Amino acid sequence: METKTGGSVFLICSIIFFIYYTLWVIILPFVDEGHIMKSFFPSYEWAIGVPVVCIIVGATIVFVFISLVMITSDVKEN
Repeated sequence: METKTGGSVFLICSIIFFIYYTLWVIILPFVDEGHIMKSFFPSYEWAIGVPVVCIIVGATIVFVFISLVMITSDVKEN
């Protein structure tokens, strides 16, 4: 039962994050500058910068892991 509950919580959090991010990136640029909806979101630059940094860090971790596996497997063969 714990796995099902954890999965449900993760799914709900993911849906909420997806809706928030979609509003932030797609809808917010078309909202007037003085609108109260603008106060619920950070600057638009963060909407692009944070995912780009996360992708770069994630790709670096994956490539470093693959490199380490290749280096250690080569040492074991000799």
